[in-house]
Amino acid sequence: MKASRLAKNLELCSFKIQRIKEISEAINDNLETHKLLALFRVFLNKRLEIGQFVFYSCANKEWELLSEYGIEGSPNLENFKYYKKFKDVQVGEFHVPGVKDTFEIFIPVYHHNKLLSLLFLGDPVEKMGISPIIKHLNFIQSLTNLVAVAIVNKRLHLEEIEKERLNRELELAADMQKSLIPDGHFSNKRIKLDAFYQPHNLIGGDYYDYFIEESRIVFCMADVSGKGISAAIFMSNFQAKLHSLLKNTDLRLPELIKILHTEIDQISKGDRFITLFIAEYNFDTHMLEYVNAGHNPPLCLHNNQIKLLDRGTTGLGMVQELPTVVLGSQVVHKDDVLMCYTDGITETQSESGAWYGEERLIEILKKNKCSSPKKINTEVLKSTNLFKGKMADHDDFALLTICFK
Repeated sequence: MKASRLAKNLELCSFKIQRIKEISEAINDNLETHKLLALFRVFLNKRLEIGQFVFYSCANKEWELLSEYGIEGSPNLENFKYYKKFKDVQVGEFHVPGVKDTFEIFIPVYHHNKLLSLLFLGDPVEKMGISPIIKHLNFIQSLTNLVAVAIVNKRLHLEEIEKERLNRELELAADMQKSLIPDGHFSNKRIKLDAFYQPHNLIGGDYYDYFIEESRIVFCMADVSGKGISAAIFMSNFQAKLHSLLKNTDLRLPELIKILHTEIDQISKGDRFITLFIAEYNFDTHMLEYVNAGHNPPLCLHNNQIKLLDRGTTGLGMVQELPTVVLGSQVVHKDDVLMCYTDGITETQSESGAWYGEERLIEILKKNKCSSPKKINTEVLKSTNLFKGKMADHDDFALLTICFK
């Protein structure tokens, strides 16, 4: 009898080792999740003769039914919080919402103190001797842990692959966006220009541009509502339309603004808008004409006095009918400096919650009025970085400074 019992125990141990080996090999071979679950189901039902079970996994904070057998109803897990308090195997009477049957045991699976899975076990048919659930409980727990962790790791691996793919696409989109924005430095005998653009993420919705002709320069600064890919695509459409109008028409700025507004309104359907400052400077007459469409007013420094270039209209796409477009104009003098920027700069926040604001930009502009535009922009960037401390950037920002010779 002793030898017979020992042989049975050895046979059972051999069976369990073989099952663990099969599951381990399946995991190492990267077996698809549904096939791994089918293997797990066969072990529980066919090999261990478990009559009922429900197996859940947590994915992205939502519970998912992985496998079930021998139950009546459609299981769900509304009372997840109730089971979260248990850290080890529980014996008793347990109910799963949507299931008529009662379960005798449930096994929680934790990994790094995070609950990954729940396995409910039941045996509707009374059997002689020890219940197979109790008899094989430690083995079932080990097997469940192995399968649950493997499924979560597989899911995380797939998420990582998807994340890498999206990052690569963002990098390509960022390269494309950089190619659409002109060089940040320009100089001739009339002006010296320096510009800087930094998206909040890899790509964004801020935009600067300039167009040089023999007798004039047209330059602009714009900001699309929102951030990220959709804002960048919207801005690219706007840029293409602006380039087309400037190259193929001889419109004055108010007419240009009206056409751009109509285009934006038709594309966005009121979901997005663009703030825009656009100006034309004539090299021969020294006249600067501009329209400010809801944008942060650029700062114009003359004789140590600041003038805000705020004449224009509302943001493009904000309203269906654009109000009257007012053309601003002024004569520009030698050594005047003009700074255009987006609100990502003035809305930079410090660790104490303060805003960077417009006054700090004015102070830098006055202090560096005899410097190059590159030096002025560098001082602005140094100042905003020092101001924000350890705070992360919360928005795209762009800066364009022109010194008039």
